Amino acid sequence: MRQSIKKSIVIVIFFMVFAQFFFVFAYFQVLKDQLKTSWERDKTIILKILADRLSEEINLTQSKIRSLVARYRSLDIDTREILWRITGDMEHITACGYYDTKGRLIFQEARLPTLESIPKSIDRLNWEDEVLNVYSNANGESYLNLKVFDMNSNIPLGFIVCSLNIRDLLKEYTHAYGIQKATIRLLDSQGVPVLVLNQGSNKKQLSLKTNIKNANMSIELREPEDYVYKNAYDFLKLSLLLSFALCGGLFLIGFFTVRRIFKPLEDLKLSVINWAEKKNIEVKGYGEVYILARAFQNLLDSLEKEKRVYMNLFNNLGDALLLVENEKGIIEMVNSKFLDIRRVRN
Repeated sequence: MRQSIKKSIVIVIFFMVFAQFFFVFAYFQVLKDQLKTSWERDKTIILKILADRLSEEINLTQSKIRSLVARYRSLDIDTREILWRITGDMEHITACGYYDTKGRLIFQEARLPTLESIPKSIDRLNWEDEVLNVYSNANGESYLNLKVFDMNSNIPLGFIVCSLNIRDLLKEYTHAYGIQKATIRLLDSQGVPVLVLNQGSNKKQLSLKTNIKNANMSIELREPEDYVYKNAYDFLKLSLLLSFALCGGLFLIGFFTVRRIFKPLEDLKLSVINWAEKKNIEVKGYGEVYILARAFQNLLDSLEKEKRVYMNLFNNLGDALLLVENEKGIIEMVNSKFLDIRRVRN
């Protein structure tokens, strides 16, 4: 019975501990899924806005280049001077090159030492505005080469290619949309990174990607999983701390419960077994078991006193008495008077 109760207590404590840890980890997984879904929803919106802003900026830049060329040409300004003025009038435009109808570079102008970003020739000679390529120099600056066709009175004159500092532009956008800590990557048509902002660590990361209209490129946003799941990991740490504290409390409660109930019972059992020798039940402590042991000892003391009274009465009676067991006829006890009559001496 005692072993069965102990086993039941251990099973209950184990089940409570298992259930607690199971629900903690189950909710941790649910919280991670919710955080991931929320992150994907929010970052998808931001990434789409970022891609649209880049596409819009590219289109506006190309339109503005064409407008400036037309305006300066109407003032009878030399084409080379026009390129020089464009690099000063337009933000993020660092260099411009002029090409003939066969794609050969004629001349180039730049206010910063970024002439190396201008290609020596162009192969795409179709008469439409487009993005040629992304170029990065030794200083880590990245430039988006924008092609604008040049026409005058519907007569094709050539092509203008201007380098747009895409790194500075992306930095402005990421700061405006509050994603400075995220890794932003600009990918070419083959998915190869041509520009990386805020290079993250080698930790496992979540990523989202979207295409940039009319640019034959895509933009990707990445953030470390531990940053996205921070609230989930904080919950897990706090829950495990509380769980270990609670489990420790349960084990202590179980230990003291077993100790308070079964230790006194064990002492009581041993005392009862050894009562014939010691004539005393020794149970130290307090509580119900101690009270039961004292009551049992009082009962035994009372029985012992009654036994002595009975024996005195039995031995001192004036009549001879003989106590015989009914079934076997064995003499169990005789009194002193019986011995005197039979002249038997102890």
